[in-house]
Amino acid sequence: MIEATPQHLLDCVALVYDDQLKRPDFVLELVSDKSNNILRTDVENNKVNIYFSEISNNAQQFSFGAEVVVEVENPQPGTAKVFDYYAP
Repeated sequence: MIEATPQHLLDCVALVYDDQLKRPDFVLELVSDKSNNILRTDVENNKVNIYFSEISNNAQQFSFGAEVVVEVENPQPGTAKVFDYYAP
């Protein structure tokens, strides 16, 4: 679970999965609904971009999963980095 406040997140969160999203054996699924204010999501190279319709003063939480489509030997844990930015 990632908790985002206006101080940490303005318009978009980019979650970087190092090399995991470059691999063809991973599928990312994000669910958008009105309760979490997610407008859309994009996957570019090794980044997942999540765009929000608005950021309020209240903390927001959302989760996402990456599904392994092809089993691999000796799987390693991945990491996620969170960046915030504002581009008017």
